[in-house]
Amino acid sequence: MVLISWLMNETLPDPNDDQGVRDVMERAEKGEIIIVTAQDPSKKEILLNTMSPEAVRKYNSALRRRTTQFLYYDPAVVDLTGRIREYYKQRGEKVPTSADAEHLAYAIHYKVDEFHTFDKGKKGGADLLAMDGNVAGHSLRICKPPFKQAQLVFK
Repeated sequence: MVLISWLMNETLPDPNDDQGVRDVMERAEKGEIIIVTAQDPSKKEILLNTMSPEAVRKYNSALRRRTTQFLYYDPAVVDLTGRIREYYKQRGEKVPTSADAEHLAYAIHYKVDEFHTFDKGKKGGADLLAMDGNVAGHSLRICKPPFKQAQLVFK
């Protein structure tokens, strides 16, 4: 997740991914895009207990921005989470973890424009990037955070 990567100052193996995270967060700071993430009090507690003081400061700052929106619990998301997992199970495909299915359900339910992830199923779960365009019959754009490539200007 872009927000977590940014908060934790993660160094990703692919420099384009690192730049994508920085570009997305920069665009959010400029008000060009809105970052949305599910707000779950228990997740927040766990996250804050494992973050450095600098990351906690960045997190709290993000909470106050108009360009960061936290999506709150909705029973429809719980139902959709289960339907997503069942959809892939019925087809004999790799089933998204409960957490991944929940994030996808929030994105579908709240109709986000893009779902940013680096998850290719390396930990034994489903390849989220491969679901781009179709998550259990629902349209959802799934991609790595896009980055702006440097452009050479010739005069």
